[in-house]
Amino acid sequence: MSVDLSKLDAANKAIQADKAAAKTTKAYAQAATDVLHAMNPVVPPATQRYGFSTGYPQGSGFAAGVTADAYAAQASSLGATLLRFDEPAPSTGANGRLAACQAHRQDSIVIVPFDADAAAYAARCVALVSKYGSQVWAWELGNELNKGVMSPEQYVVWHRTAWQAIKQTKPSAIVTTQGLSGYGVIGQADAKGINPVTYMQRCFTADPKFGECFDYLSIHPYPPFDIANATVAQLMDTSQPYNALGQLSAMYQLLDQHAPGKQVIVSEIGAPTANVTQSVQAGYATSAIQWLRTQSRVAAVTWFTLLDSPTDGTFGIANKPAAQAYKQAIQ
Repeated sequence: MSVDLSKLDAANKAIQADKAAAKTTKAYAQAATDVLHAMNPVVPPATQRYGFSTGYPQGSGFAAGVTADAYAAQASSLGATLLRFDEPAPSTGANGRLAACQAHRQDSIVIVPFDADAAAYAARCVALVSKYGSQVWAWELGNELNKGVMSPEQYVVWHRTAWQAIKQTKPSAIVTTQGLSGYGVIGQADAKGINPVTYMQRCFTADPKFGECFDYLSIHPYPPFDIANATVAQLMDTSQPYNALGQLSAMYQLLDQHAPGKQVIVSEIGAPTANVTQSVQAGYATSAIQWLRTQSRVAAVTWFTLLDSPTDGTFGIANKPAAQAYKQAIQ
């Protein structure tokens, strides 16, 4: 039986050419990324920034029908210089909110709501950044996707797609990771969610250079407020494995390995008065902020939240002792 070795040789050359092309494309993409970072390095804030995070809006305002201006004014009266909120679409809602932030000298973190289609999500990010980029301090790509929404292996691809689209549109735009839920203990991964440290470990395993795709890591290190009759001491016991504040040190170590120099934004933290007393909520506001002020890796904190509402529950601190505790703690 005769064998045409020329065909085998041609096939092998074609395979090698494909590999070379793929390698060249990857090298080009990496070079483009390096250029973007060199041109527009993100300079961490000199001091921590404080503000409020809110849930999905109702009516024309941030929560419970309150107007954007009234919300921003009340937040400002407590010393807030930063507001974090969802943006439902490029054509609705943003102008009023961003104008309110500017009127009260506040910057904004805008959460771009989740869309599982990576291309569609990237396009939405581009539309928002193109329209409002000059008015927004940072863009947060998704919220608590580690609670059973998207695996780390899927997330790194999805996030990188949006990050590249945003940076190509506006290289100076600040982009954060999703707001990671402080779910469970380190190592925990089940149907309800994946612990944030564990989630990020898997992200870096799936994509060792994932650290180049965000300017800040966003996280929600809530206390264990579901403890019956919880005290401030119990909420602040960072030695407990389920206390997400105590897990921040492990997150810092992970960033040191894979994203040196990157800082953290605590984009949600708080305690609802449906679970704890108003006195405990106020004590926790004081203790948590005092503790966070000792954390050099924490660039900003947005407390969840200012107002009670059907969507945000009883996490609000307005008209409760925690309001003055918060104001005094951030000064």
